Amino acid sequence: MSSERKRKSWKRIAKHKIFRKRNIISLLSIILTSITGIIMLSTNWIPKNYATNIWITLLALNIIGIISINVHKKAFIKGIGGFLLGGSILLSLIPYSYIITTNQFFQTVSKQQASYDKTTYCLIKSIDNPIKEDALTGEVITYKDIFNKSGVMKKLNKKYPLKDKEYPTIENVMEQLKQDKAIALMDYSLYEALIASNEVYHSAEYEILYKFDVYTKKEKENSNNKDKYNIYLETINPAGLIDFNWVISLNHKTKKALITIIPTNLNLPIYEKQNKKDWIGYQKTYGPSIPKKSIEQAFEINLDYTISINTNDLVSYINSYNGIEYCAENEYKTTTPAVLNLYESTTEVLTISASCENYNGLETIAILREQEEDSTIQIIQSILDQIKKTRILSYKDNLDRWNQLAEMNLPKSSGEKIIKDIVENTNWEINVQTIEANKTKQKIFQTNIERAGLEIAENKREQIRNEINKVLE
Repeated sequence: MSSERKRKSWKRIAKHKIFRKRNIISLLSIILTSITGIIMLSTNWIPKNYATNIWITLLALNIIGIISINVHKKAFIKGIGGFLLGGSILLSLIPYSYIITTNQFFQTVSKQQASYDKTTYCLIKSIDNPIKEDALTGEVITYKDIFNKSGVMKKLNKKYPLKDKEYPTIENVMEQLKQDKAIALMDYSLYEALIASNEVYHSAEYEILYKFDVYTKKEKENSNNKDKYNIYLETINPAGLIDFNWVISLNHKTKKALITIIPTNLNLPIYEKQNKKDWIGYQKTYGPSIPKKSIEQAFEINLDYTISINTNDLVSYINSYNGIEYCAENEYKTTTPAVLNLYESTTEVLTISASCENYNGLETIAILREQEEDSTIQIIQSILDQIKKTRILSYKDNLDRWNQLAEMNLPKSSGEKIIKDIVENTNWEINVQTIEANKTKQKIFQTNIERAGLEIAENKREQIRNEINKVLE
């Protein structure tokens, strides 16, 4: 066949009615609608009734549009048909944007799962010691319970040629600082809680010479629980200590959730430290994962996943919703002020009115620190209500807010189920349990410093464990 005949043959094919614009648009719309439906129904987070209704709507638009532009001869009807097909194509693209946004969210979550824990350390001296940072040599005194001492000394020796001399307790170290004009190495969180609080050791009497970070590889959590599991949620304040921590028990099948409030001044045995106890809120000074492991050990439960939140990020998160509403039956004063760092604060405590008021992020944190059942459930419900109000229109904003708020290792399938329930506005039964414990004077940090804390009896631990297990049945 000559080239001239070939060209004529292609022209005839191109002029065939199947290649008319209206048929190309119809075909494109049908293909997009089919792909959209398949993708929506295959996702785990789009409710099936939502996906089905959207797909049926798109198919209806396609059928009406195709009939209108191909059967009717009136230009007006054909115009409506073309409009419907064009609208169907545009509507088909909307679910893609939500799917892409969700996938990007989980990719970001995966990237944000830090492989290493950061611990900050410092070299301190008494104010009477004339030594300067650039003259640091010789000996640095440490204490037995300092976390990762070999790794810390290795990092420190890259800058200063110092040898460590270990004492049994931090109390011994503090005594030596005064007597021998020594240099001490300690966890910065411990310094904040022990010295800057101005109770026994006064911040004006000490000076930080050098501050540095050391990273340790995180232990992998190998839980396979995706329908029923416990989450350990911790909020970390600027001092690197726990502001408040909860055990969140979720059952996706029964739609039940239980939040167990673990008071920060609860005195628990320290994980892998024989016969030693300390407040759970201070146990990060023994290692980043110690509070979680101590809770598992004390209550004989498994904490499958972890959500870690910085207090200042939580404040910003609440403020992004313009605060939350909280109602109190009686006026009361919080035991802590509405500030980020409790160890550097001289601010007065917060007065809560006997009415429904809007509270900003810092004020909400002060209320949560009270660790009361009613206030906790109210605040959680208020935050959930804010999310539900904008669950569709501000879907991307809500996911972005969460990405900026928390580091978590929740599996994607569990995260998709939570998103699905929020989109579908599923009602969960959410309960909160507090710990009944006796108020006693307790020694903290393995020193003779005494503070009023909480001691829990064995039968009360069993009650807590049983309530958690009920949710997971």
